[in-house]
Amino acid sequence: MDKAIFETAHLAALNDQQRAAVEAVNGPVLLLAVPGSGKTTVLITRLGYMTEVCGIAPEAILTVTYTVAATQEMRARFAARFGGELAARLEFRTINGVAARIIALYSRMYGRTPPELIRNESETTPLLMRLWQDESTVKDLRTAITYIKNMCLADAELDELETDIENLPDLYRGYQKALKAAHKMDYDDQLCFALQILRGAPAVAAAFRKRYKYFCVDESQDTSKVQHEIIRVLAQE
Repeated sequence: MDKAIFETAHLAALNDQQRAAVEAVNGPVLLLAVPGSGKTTVLITRLGYMTEVCGIAPEAILTVTYTVAATQEMRARFAARFGGELAARLEFRTINGVAARIIALYSRMYGRTPPELIRNESETTPLLMRLWQDESTVKDLRTAITYIKNMCLADAELDELETDIENLPDLYRGYQKALKAAHKMDYDDQLCFALQILRGAPAVAAAFRKRYKYFCVDESQDTSKVQHEIIRVLAQE
């Protein structure tokens, strides 16, 4: 599409800063704005600009957002602006969705069987209850385990944690041991495993970088350390 036609159709309603963000394609770009100011609109318009004006293949762009509902909303909004055919060629995924694809590719490339993903708390609660008998604080224990994994804490760092949960390091290690024995992983493990693969299996990271030349991250301020590291490793080149 000619740039002048695109400007008339899609940029007329944007202010100067929003237009600058849409047209900033090469190199790292950070968009900072308050809630309700149109960040998602700018991101969607930028995707249209990249594909329609810059001629970037939609398949070369990976857009990451926080929830499945958000990915569906973004795809629908993009389709409404630029058509369903083009929207179908773009990838909108959650960070866990990206992690799942990293693990799947690793499994195919190296002939490994990945741990089974635990998809709801009804499976983890009995396991946690066997380790921690106080039902009223199981939620706190689950939150602490999530924190440990999302902060990428090494085993040696567990004993330095300040927490109200007695014997948290031992409980955490017991939980991980039980998961490993059952050949299962929770959603936080999925992220940690994906990061471990990207760091330890260069062929997997190279395959993702070869396919995706552009990474767009919605609500990036909400990423945890492990999520941010996955994105950073993928986009570092």
